Amino acid sequence: MLEAKSINKKLKSFCVLNMCATHPKDKERAESLELLQQAGLKSTVIDEPIFDRKILRTSFSEGGSCFEVKANKSADEIAVVLQKILGI
Repeated sequence: MLEAKSINKKLKSFCVLNMCATHPKDKERAESLELLQQAGLKSTVIDEPIFDRKILRTSFSEGGSCFEVKANKSADEIAVVLQKILGI
């Protein structure tokens, strides 16, 4: 990333936790997020995760996206991440 940023000074990079467990007692997401924030990365760490959901696996395997299916949590999660990245 540092090499790419030396070539393109305006380049922005982001870290997103993907395929996180949906179980409320799972601690991996919080631990991973904390490690990323402490790592001193030159990337923006997005706090909102994308959880591991069946709709993602099903729609991707069929060449689609979760946005093409009725309202679902995955589409909402990804929309939040996109808004953070695009600054909307």
